[in-house]
Amino acid sequence: MVKGFNDRVVFVLIRHIEGYLTKIGIDMGVDEKNTFNITVKNGQVNIANDNSTLIAYNNISFDPNELNKLILNVKKISQKEQLTSDDEEQLNCNLEVISEELKSKQPRKSFIKTAVEGIKMIRGTAEFAAAVTTLIQFVQSCI
Repeated sequence: MVKGFNDRVVFVLIRHIEGYLTKIGIDMGVDEKNTFNITVKNGQVNIANDNSTLIAYNNISFDPNELNKLILNVKKISQKEQLTSDDEEQLNCNLEVISEELKSKQPRKSFIKTAVEGIKMIRGTAEFAAAVTTLIQFVQSCI
């Protein structure tokens, strides 16, 4: 009796549900084949569906006047500080490297990162740390 009930009721119900879900899936586009062409260049991802074409440009630019203002602010605050001559020399060299590299057409990121790490090593007051942090955030947004 159970086999007959399964054959007449349960299997018919299962086939009906399966057909209904298949129809819904077709209406939603589940049966369509999606093709993605992914191209990664310098951290930018471009996704194009099927035969479409996508062209994306990523231009990173910065305001050199803002950079100069931040560097002058760090220098001004560092003069108020009682930095050792070594720290003062290291700060000036690293600020010069950052300034020159960011102004060049193809800045060398490794030089900039090294200069930023050198500036981070210099200890000072909270005001000095805030000025350095602002400069570092600006520099990191540019590279």
